[in-house]
Amino acid sequence: TLSSSSAASDVYKRQEQVRKQIHQKIKELQLKKSSLWLACSGGMDSMVLGHLLWTVAQELSFSDFKVLHVNYGLRGEESDGDQALVESHFKSLGLRVEVLNLKTEPAPHSGIQEWARERRYQWFDKMAADEDLIAIAHHQGDLAENIIFRLARGVGGQLSGMQLESGKHWRPLLAMARADISNYCHRQNVPYRDDSTNAKIIYSRNRIRQRVIPELEKLFSGAGARLVETAQDLDDVLSFVDESLSHLSDEEQLKWSSIAQLPEAVARRVITNFLRKAEVRSGLDRNLVYLLYQGLSASKDCVYELSGVHRVEVMSGVLSINSKSISTQRQDQYRAQLSPCFDVLLPPNASLTMKVLGAKMFLQNSENESDYQVIKLT
Repeated sequence: TLSSSSAASDVYKRQEQVRKQIHQKIKELQLKKSSLWLACSGGMDSMVLGHLLWTVAQELSFSDFKVLHVNYGLRGEESDGDQALVESHFKSLGLRVEVLNLKTEPAPHSGIQEWARERRYQWFDKMAADEDLIAIAHHQGDLAENIIFRLARGVGGQLSGMQLESGKHWRPLLAMARADISNYCHRQNVPYRDDSTNAKIIYSRNRIRQRVIPELEKLFSGAGARLVETAQDLDDVLSFVDESLSHLSDEEQLKWSSIAQLPEAVARRVITNFLRKAEVRSGLDRNLVYLLYQGLSASKDCVYELSGVHRVEVMSGVLSINSKSISTQRQDQYRAQLSPCFDVLLPPNASLTMKVLGAKMFLQNSENESDYQVIKLT
């Protein structure tokens, strides 16, 4: 029918758009003599991306193309099967395959997905040089899922949370829907493996993917694509606001007088950007920003220590951040022991004042960084 042929034409146009983008990016890498790395799980999305990249690399005689795979060992023989496919397939194409084996590394009891994400990105960035690119197979559906997740949980930065290119990370499939990828996969006979955990709804992102987005699509056809378009438009607006207001703070402090006349939501965003600029990550959430805004607006002094690394203070209407000199080993101990939402570190100092924000505990006026013990929040 006319409608089906039009839809097929749209799919082809999107695929060609991605091919042209890949072609241009690989030519840039050739000129810089830099490497291209593929982050590949063995699933359909990353295997299709690998096929696209390899095809264009062949056309351009680009040989500095390598593959990265992580075996977390969380699914036993299934994980090993993923690794076997990635290694056999790409080695048969003459590509070098690097594998990070985490089977002997104990996974946390909670926050497994966050742990896995942090470990793989640490390794990816370690393997790739500064001028290299790491191709990641996030697509339009992943972006829509991430937008819903961030809206529901509370977002402090960009709404979409994914950019086409961010540092070394490159996501060439963001313009493609999962149906486009599936279409390409079956036309080109690209081998892939299904991750059985993707069908389970024990993880919040899976539940959004399996239940929320399909229901939205039933109500409003094309809802996922419009979510992405709207979020990207809003991200442009937020970027403009951030740039326009960046002069309100310096690297050391933010004064209440400089944000007092702004709408509260905009003022809180300035506070968030100030904290991010100081590389505050752990403990930075909506509740903390709200409390800091309250402290500034009411001229109420307060102090928060975040994971033993940053001391955030509001004193006499001025917000400032002091980074504590703490060893890398100690920081690793904090990260290893402070599991998301449940574990907290409790110093032995009995006079310590603690602030509980949601399920997180922030330590106030702590001086002793040794001999911390782990307790559980119930």
